[in-house]
Parts: sequence; C-alpha cells; structure tokens
Amino acid sequence: MIRCKSVKLLVGVILLLTISINLYAETGINAIINESAPDFSLTDQYGNTVKLSDYKIVILEWLNPDCPYTQRHYRLNTMSQLSEKYKNQVIWLAINSTYYMDNSDNKKWVEEYKLSYPILNDSWVNWYTRVQ
Repeated sequence: MIRCKSVKLLVGVILLLTISINLYAETGINAIINESAPDFSLTDQYGNTVKLSDYKIVILEWLNPDCPYTQRHYRLNTMSQLSEKYKNQVIWLAINSTYYMDNSDNKKWVEEYKLSYPILNDSWVNWYTRVQ
C-alpha cells in the first residue's frame, strides 16, 4: 500500500515537472532578477481583468482553499493582517491555480474571510482556454 502511494506520488511529480518544463518552453516566459516580472492578466472573483503591469509593487499570494495550511492561515487572518499592514506600500493579489475551482469559488472565499484584495483565477481550465 505504501509503495503504491509512493509510486503514484513519484509519477505525479514527474508529470508536473514535465508539464512545467513544456509550458516554460512553449511560452518563452522568463523571470529575471531585478527586472520587472513578465506581464500577465487574469480575472478576479467578479470577472474583472487584472493586469500585473498596472501596478508597481505587487505581492502575489498563491492559495489553494482546500489546503490545510492555507485554511489555517486564513482562520488566523495571517494574510489579511499582512495585506492590511502593507496596503499603502504594495498591492496584494491572491492567485488560485486550483484546477477545479473558478471565480465563484474565489468569490465565496473572499466573502467568507472578508478579504480586501482580489483572488485571481488561474485554474488549469482557465489557463488552457487562454493559450488555445
């Protein structure tokens, strides 16, 4: 049983690495230290388009609402407190890349935790439709 789980985990990691390498090769997106980040745009929980280049200093927070660590930090208001503390210096954007979630899930998360910043949708389905 443990061996089977280990093999499945290894196959999953290899698949994820293969997809990541292929996506990098196909998009040609390169991040360079001390340079502006590559631009992108995603929709927020209300369907509004948010473009990275519209802001100067941005905190990008990746989240997965089903992750126990994410749930813990949101119950403790860790991210909300940090975003509030630095709101005059940076723009805080959360990104949800969970493949089976959409803007309605992000809207529920924002409402449940009374977030003052948007959650951008970067699910696999959303990404796949953008590159086609």
